[in-house]
Amino acid sequence: MPYNHGLHEPTPVPMEAVLNMPEFPSRLLFKTVVTCRRMPAAPRIDGDLSHWEGIAPLPHLGSIEGVPPAGDVWVAWSEAGLYVAARVEKSSAVVSNRRRPQNGDGLQIIVDTRAVQNVHRATRFCHLFILLPKGGGLAGDAPIAWQAEIPGARESARLCKPGDIPIAATTDTARGFYTLEAALPAAVLTGWEPAPGVRLGFQYWLHDVQRGSETWSTSPDFPAMQDPSLWGLLELGE
Repeated sequence: MPYNHGLHEPTPVPMEAVLNMPEFPSRLLFKTVVTCRRMPAAPRIDGDLSHWEGIAPLPHLGSIEGVPPAGDVWVAWSEAGLYVAARVEKSSAVVSNRRRPQNGDGLQIIVDTRAVQNVHRATRFCHLFILLPKGGGLAGDAPIAWQAEIPGARESARLCKPGDIPIAATTDTARGFYTLEAALPAAVLTGWEPAPGVRLGFQYWLHDVQRGSETWSTSPDFPAMQDPSLWGLLELGE
């Protein structure tokens, strides 16, 4: 009797299952590192993005997989913190959903001040901020921002108060777009030690009720907003 090494014939995979497998996202084949420009002066958070001239938006990484962009996102820094802006084309009314932000218009930002890329659960240096162009104020038509816990985190960052995040938005219905702008002060970023060359783990999720969702460094089919190993990197520049 031949010696049995414990090996078995592989179980055939039905062709239907093969055809239904999602394509492996090209974005996971490389690590994204993008220079984050320094703001010469802390911008006025008013929804007017004219002071972002000269700073390029983040590249649309999903385009290499044929994913159309949901809008443009900018990030810059100073010793006082990080600054974030977005511009989204709209041919319908802006609709935000505070209970389920991903079901409305808005932006979610992940910042890891330690840029640890070899773990799969967030640490206390990882921060999730939710920025909505509407949903705040008594009438629900003011922009609103808050910090939330990252699902499955090994340890959570200290959550700030919503009022600690300056935010502004403008809607131009005539030309069909809205802008969103926010500051993430150093006080809300645990481990913030900025200097040229420092790297931050970074991810964004831009959701639009018309175009759908766009995540930055990997597909939303993966745990893009909770696994640090899937986040891109911002390198603080001049």
